Amino acid sequence: MNTITLYQIIGAGLFIFGCCGLLCNKNCWSSIIFMQLMAGGVIVNFLAVVRFCRAGQPAEMLTAVFIIGIMFAMIVFAIIFTLKVFLDESESNSDIEP
Repeated sequence: MNTITLYQIIGAGLFIFGCCGLLCNKNCWSSIIFMQLMAGGVIVNFLAVVRFCRAGQPAEMLTAVFIIGIMFAMIVFAIIFTLKVFLDESESNSDIEP
């Protein structure tokens, strides 16, 4: 078995596990964790392909930009989910009378 095949199997496993967890779970914080697993699977697959191709310096720069872009998107999703949780809690607490 090639090394690239092993890395792609691991990356696909991480992505599938993240998808299943994201679809089955309704908790906001665990959804963020499962999305991080999906992003990790994509990154592992992308790095395996770039390592296999060995296209040189531009491919390594593209890899860094791609990883930074994915992590930036995940941070934005985490901020959006955090704000949603805090806004939902503030609305539900305002209805309770002492």
